[in-house]
Amino acid sequence: VLAVGFNSGFLRVYSQDGLLLFEQLLHEEPVKKLRCFTNCHALGTNPRVPASDQESVLLLYNTAVVSVTGTALAVSCREHNTPTNNSTNLGLEHRKWRFEDTKDINDVVYLGVVVRSLFDHLQDACVLG
Repeated sequence: VLAVGFNSGFLRVYSQDGLLLFEQLLHEEPVKKLRCFTNCHALGTNPRVPASDQESVLLLYNTAVVSVTGTALAVSCREHNTPTNNSTNLGLEHRKWRFEDTKDINDVVYLGVVVRSLFDHLQDACVLG
């Protein structure tokens, strides 16, 4: 599967055969960068969060960042790859952060998913004193 960001703001996803699986306009600015992050090993994986949710595709625009989880991307690819599915309007679940006060965003990095529990908080408090 190949994901491509365009000047129109669209994300287009293609199959291994080069066929367009789906496209979605995620923000109305040119895509500056497209980043794929898989299991953020530097920070460690969280066993309470599925591995596919720790994977992410980030699209960088001038005034926004859009995140698509690995799960959402896999589901959309599967739904659009079935011959019985004629719908082209299946929405890609995503999250968007807008930075309207900025002139231009230069870069973005995914730091992983943090799921804290009360136990983790109490454990940290005991260890740190």
